[in-house]
Amino acid sequence: MEIINGTSQEAKVRVAGGGAGVDPDHDYLCEKQEDTSRWPLVPAGGTISHSPLPPGPWTVCFVVDGRQVVSEVKYADEKVTLAPGGSTFEVKVG
Repeated sequence: MEIINGTSQEAKVRVAGGGAGVDPDHDYLCEKQEDTSRWPLVPAGGTISHSPLPPGPWTVCFVVDGRQVVSEVKYADEKVTLAPGGSTFEVKVG
């Protein structure tokens, strides 16, 4: 899985789950109070690869500028891009 930060700010990222029943809206995957200091950093405009992966789907959680963006990813070979989305951020998968 290729994880791309298409914003002008650095972001932290976490990939969770694997297997059926992953709920991308479930709070435990990306809690506001969670310590993100050990999450991998994706620099502004940067890319990281995440592997190995258990069977999907997965939930990808970004934290950027104190805001969280969560998305579900179904296939290991997909690109996951954090992008500006107006006054917030959005995740594009494909």
